[in-house]
Amino acid sequence: TKDLRFRYVDPPDVSLKNIDLTGKGSYYISAVSRSTDENAIVANFSVRLASAPTDNVTIYLKTSDATEGRISKVNGRSYTWNDNPDNTSKYISLFINKDSWNSPKTIEVTGQWDNISDGDQPYAIILSSDNTSTDRNYRYVDPPDVSLTNLDLTDKGSFYVTEALGDTDENGVSTTF
Repeated sequence: TKDLRFRYVDPPDVSLKNIDLTGKGSYYISAVSRSTDENAIVANFSVRLASAPTDNVTIYLKTSDATEGRISKVNGRSYTWNDNPDNTSKYISLFINKDSWNSPKTIEVTGQWDNISDGDQPYAIILSSDNTSTDRNYRYVDPPDVSLTNLDLTDKGSFYVTEALGDTDENGVSTTF
């Protein structure tokens, strides 16, 4: 440069750390039980850790579209409109104790009525990582999001099919739904 103030001046280097996620903790996310619909039909899925953590882990949940589906229960604790009026910007915490890490935690999602004939609408429950845990295997590890569909019931009939009451097996055990 022609500016003598900056000629031959070596700016300071910047140190960075690339976080290696190889061997990091991971999550088991179950399949969603069903689609939600505008008559407040609920869907469930569960989350658990894939390996034992050295510290408690907290996952943060929110919906991508509160006009289609809202988180209504997290591991048995109910959430209402008053608890979380804007479930798209405010996260709900899912606490996983290090001593019960392999117990599935159930999340319930309730479909929302929008009074719009907009067809079946996709949305997601967004799961975000714990950035404060002292367990280096789970800190910053982002669990996969869960995709759902809210069925539009405007101008169409619908059927309600319950969940199966148990499993079947090769010995002829049956179930009902």
